[in-house]
Amino acid sequence: MFLKCPPWLNRCLTICIFFVASFEPSNFSALNPIRPQMFDDLPSGYPATSAQHQPLPSSNRVTASSLYPAPMLMSTSIRQLADFEFSQLSGGSSTDNYNESGLPASREKSILAVRNCPTPLSLMLHSSYGAQRMHELARQIIRSDLTTSTYRQILEDLKKGDCPDPNTIVVSLDDLGSSWLRPDFKSMIKAFTDRDLVLVVGVIVRGPQDPVIWAYLRGLEAQGIEVASHTIDHYNLPLIEQEAMVEQVAGSYRVVCENLRRCPVTLILPFGNYDEEGRIMATATDYTFVVGIQGGLTFRGYPPYYLGRIPPNNNNQGITLYLLRRTFPIGRQPRAHIQ
Repeated sequence: MFLKCPPWLNRCLTICIFFVASFEPSNFSALNPIRPQMFDDLPSGYPATSAQHQPLPSSNRVTASSLYPAPMLMSTSIRQLADFEFSQLSGGSSTDNYNESGLPASREKSILAVRNCPTPLSLMLHSSYGAQRMHELARQIIRSDLTTSTYRQILEDLKKGDCPDPNTIVVSLDDLGSSWLRPDFKSMIKAFTDRDLVLVVGVIVRGPQDPVIWAYLRGLEAQGIEVASHTIDHYNLPLIEQEAMVEQVAGSYRVVCENLRRCPVTLILPFGNYDEEGRIMATATDYTFVVGIQGGLTFRGYPPYYLGRIPPNNNNQGITLYLLRRTFPIGRQPRAHIQ
């Protein structure tokens, strides 16, 4: 036997059910003020490199729930994640104290809106490149009237309303370590600093942290060399679970902030590998730039921005500069302002 409801109650229930079923937060523009067109030029795929994730010790573990609001973990859509105000991501963490502008890093980034900027000439190096080639590259850069720069300096240009200068080259040297540093790296860096050239160094921050190495890295920052995060363990990020990715990306950000006494603005991806689903960009919201290899010839929208790089020619550094100009459209156009 069923309870018979009066007609007016049936109508109320029908209206309520319809309202609940049609409700979607993204329909309310007041809740989602930002809808940039982002990352349209990202590559469609990357070569897979196997990597096994080993959990961090509990003392070093950074959990996703401690860093991000719960809604951020419910979707990997870049567009939906961009709808959040970036100030929600900082949560007033202690790392915000190192921001030079006095603002939380994420809140500061929310003021940047780039419609379209070309990526500067960007070169990727490793220790196998060696000091001798580094000297040859430095001489070629000076002969070609190029100006070395860093991603941190590009951020300063963006704040002034300028895209990167066409005569700018960003040279990044990957795989320095915060617990042990190969002597080759110091020789390679010195080939640039002796000529008043700057570069970006990507540091793997697996502990234990060596205070002598961090003192050296702080000295590099004082000379205009940018210290970027290269994650904690150099795992292939697209192949690991979300919790592990948070440890590698957000955890390394915190380590650099605390030991460099200045927060990084750049995440250099291990193996240059990016994921189509956008999990890396969703996790890397503390950074302004995420640097890979393929694609990323221009950038737009709101941070973090994806930028590409290319490897060198090992035999002739004149050819290396030719390849850079051929790959990056910025080498063939005048300087642009943010549109």
